[in-house]
Amino acid sequence: MHFQSRTVHQPGDGRPLCAAPTLIELKDDTLLAAWYGQNSGSYGELSIKAAIFDPIESRWKTSAILNHPGLLSSGNPVLFRLGNDTIWLVYNALLGEDWSTCQVRCVFSKDEGKSWSEPNILCAEWGSMVGIKPLVRPDGSVLLPLHKVGRTGGSVNLLKSSNGGYDWSESSLNISDTRFLQTGLASKQDGSIIMYLRSKGMEYSSLLQVVSKDEGHSWTCPERTPFPNPHSRVDLERLSNGNLLIAYNHSLAPKSPLTIALTENDEWTSPIQTPIELVEGAFSNPTLLQTRDQLIHLIYSSRLSKIVHVCLDEEWLRANALERNRLQRDSDLFMPVLSPAKPSKVMDRYPAAMWRPKLVLLQ
Repeated sequence: MHFQSRTVHQPGDGRPLCAAPTLIELKDDTLLAAWYGQNSGSYGELSIKAAIFDPIESRWKTSAILNHPGLLSSGNPVLFRLGNDTIWLVYNALLGEDWSTCQVRCVFSKDEGKSWSEPNILCAEWGSMVGIKPLVRPDGSVLLPLHKVGRTGGSVNLLKSSNGGYDWSESSLNISDTRFLQTGLASKQDGSIIMYLRSKGMEYSSLLQVVSKDEGHSWTCPERTPFPNPHSRVDLERLSNGNLLIAYNHSLAPKSPLTIALTENDEWTSPIQTPIELVEGAFSNPTLLQTRDQLIHLIYSSRLSKIVHVCLDEEWLRANALERNRLQRDSDLFMPVLSPAKPSKVMDRYPAAMWRPKLVLLQ
């Protein structure tokens, strides 16, 4: 049984915002993490930062900023590997003062993150955003979740590449409700694809699920899942033994408790549910990763002021799970929401830094 929790990054320069971490395993068994945060001495300017986990010293070491500073504010990094030798980093580059001005850009590394290419535009349309890790299919094609935001609404989309990232095509899920955002992708045991959606509207008190049986060309109508959601991102991970994990906030308003649920058969009627963070606070943007040694890694933002890395195994998840269905039974999932919880002072800084970033002109 294994469990260990470490701090990846905690700024001490008066700029506490750090959020949306992403994680990848390198060839030498180390881990590379990236996230975005405020730059010192520049309120509202955001950049992507990184750290490397040193297994010998058992600690995280700050690495170089991944994207080029002094150009554009950037957020929502996503690390993934295409092929054996190329690591990709895709992210949102803000051309103006809110997310509706984003383009999706990318850089890649051929030397396991030591150096990175010049940025390329992956999706030029303003309002295009990433933030969720892609799904690599058995044939080698990759599906990258994408959503569009604008002044009047948005849409749920996918970017797909079948030739190692040389060419990308975009498709829409054709979901009419513009309040939905994509949340996570996973392969089902029958070969189909499952996607979880979150909604901006409080009338949807749970995550919703859509399924594709034709490699993402068409999707079923959204259906409710048993998981409540406070308009917060979740992540899915298929383990090597076939079991499926989901990391999410089991709540309607506060982003706590941060919980991992496990199922052995792709059904969530009686999942194993294990809380990771039960204290009051905001624990957001979880990312799951199983490494070659079969350990499970969870990285997330704690109160938007610290990046946390938890390493555990399935035995620990099972041993520390709550009574079967206790979280579900005690949840107020289907209770009316009369008044959303008042955001804390830490949360109050989030929209200020995120939605009104400083515009940094191209040099």
